[in-house]
Amino acid sequence: MSSLITLNDNVLAAMDVETTGRDPAYNEVIQIAIVLLDVHLNPTKHFYTSIRPEHPERMHPDAVATHGLTVESLQEWPDRHAVADSLWDWFQDLNLAPKKRLIPLCHNSQFDIPFVQYMLGYEQYNEIFGYPTRDTNAMAASILDKAAYHGLALPFQRTGLGHLCEVLGIDLPNAHNALDDTLATARLYQKLIQMDW
Repeated sequence: MSSLITLNDNVLAAMDVETTGRDPAYNEVIQIAIVLLDVHLNPTKHFYTSIRPEHPERMHPDAVATHGLTVESLQEWPDRHAVADSLWDWFQDLNLAPKKRLIPLCHNSQFDIPFVQYMLGYEQYNEIFGYPTRDTNAMAASILDKAAYHGLALPFQRTGLGHLCEVLGIDLPNAHNALDDTLATARLYQKLIQMDW
């Protein structure tokens, strides 16, 4: 496999979710994207799907306003159990070495990962995903801290994905679509590790 190999043959994979709200114990994942990255941090294989919510009454209006996914638009998609099975099959088809896993790369992993853990259950999550997670939001915050510490001009004003993509010239054609956000996160990671800070 030509994917980026890191931490003893685990594979770096960008990931993003869209949800019905902000509480992983109450709200649900309704879209997920996982993109494997090659040795140059370019995308290779991906897993991407929308998910029919089990509790449509929990869809928060603010979430719909953010990602545009409505209960009605999700009715023909598989439920989380079918998606979990499909993700497991996809992961198995990668033919990683025994006990090797995907290392998540997220923008704000504190949000994304608990949702994926609830969606899959901790046992299956830990079969597929390893650690330490890479997080472009945290990386950007660290770059700001380092610039401030050394009395340098701040390279950006905020650490949101949209703002960072705008400042660094990264295309984000459909913000809050899980696949587009995942691809943008991968490109952002590539840019951030190249920054001389």
